[in-house]
Amino acid sequence: MNNVDTRFIAKCKACGVATSALSRDQDYRRSKDDTKRSTPVYTHANGSIVLDCRACGLPRHAKAVRGTFSRVHVCNAKCLASTGPACECSCGGKNHGASHAA
Repeated sequence: MNNVDTRFIAKCKACGVATSALSRDQDYRRSKDDTKRSTPVYTHANGSIVLDCRACGLPRHAKAVRGTFSRVHVCNAKCLASTGPACECSCGGKNHGASHAA
């Protein structure tokens, strides 16, 4: 395995809170009750990738952050507080939405 971290981000429709988490390799493909799962991101019974909302605990559809590395855009508070799935800055998406960590 390559040990590649992928950030996922979800916004809860029930309470409006954003939640994000990093998943290592293909760990997000594991079910919620899989004891080998080491991150909060998992595959729901319906097949979608989900995160449990950090406020209300409901499972919410999560999107992988599409990060593009840019030397011009330095990673800052705007990146850390983002709720969308697209990032173009010096972190390449790894820190995108990190202030909403699960």
